[in-house]
Amino acid sequence: MVGGFAFSLNPEGKLIAIAPSALAALVITSWWMPAYNGRMRLPDTVTFTGEVVKLRLVDGGSDSPDEHFAWIDDGSPVTMKLDVGFALYQRLSAGSRVTVDWSPRRRCLNSLTLAAVGSGPV
Repeated sequence: MVGGFAFSLNPEGKLIAIAPSALAALVITSWWMPAYNGRMRLPDTVTFTGEVVKLRLVDGGSDSPDEHFAWIDDGSPVTMKLDVGFALYQRLSAGSRVTVDWSPRRRCLNSLTLAAVGSGPV
């Protein structure tokens, strides 16, 4: 409304009217687009076999749900911490071999299944 009112006044008013749009364009081209393009270069899904090295239940208290975490080691320098949910958490134990279907682009777990026994080293 202020921009519309200022637009009808004079050249300075026109600058005031387009300032929010120019600021939005600057933010989008400077910060959002590079981050978006960087994320789109990542693969949509990655599947790997790993071993559960740690399980942890975080009690959410009365106002939020419990969180069920599993740390998966696939032989890389870092382990992945995944929120696996109650049903899968009950079936896992430390040392279990699992197959993980992960989306690096969306940073979410697609599926996690117990791997077959004797599926090879991590």
